[in-house]
Amino acid sequence: MILLRKTYLLFWALALAYLLLGFFSNDATLDINVHDTYFVIRLSELHYNLSLLFFMLGLGYWVLKTIKGRPLVGLTILHILFSIPLAAIIIISAIQHHLIHSETYYVNSSYSMSYELSILISVALFLLGQIICILNFTIAIYKRRKY
Repeated sequence: MILLRKTYLLFWALALAYLLLGFFSNDATLDINVHDTYFVIRLSELHYNLSLLFFMLGLGYWVLKTIKGRPLVGLTILHILFSIPLAAIIIISAIQHHLIHSETYYVNSSYSMSYELSILISVALFLLGQIICILNFTIAIYKRRKY
């Protein structure tokens, strides 16, 4: 329950962890193929961006705490469940994909399609979690102004 009262500490700890991962990561990339377009993202850049995002989320929860806004518990739990595990899944699957493809020259197309589909679903659910966060912040601020 302490995580629900001090959610900002959880997100700030994750921001620090992803920042350190960005400093110590190698040149691995996240490759996403959409039709004939390849999106290539360095994992260190992904770590830095996730670190910034988690810092901003922690800042949002901290601001809510300081202005005495109360986020809804259910939406906070959903936000945590959609944000933290899915960010970890995206990073772990990208590293696993890089390790598999650094050792072989042949890429199984069914594996590549399932990998890209899992990344796409994870990113979509992660973004849904951020929409839940914005909704949670809006409701908390509105409820605070109502009284």
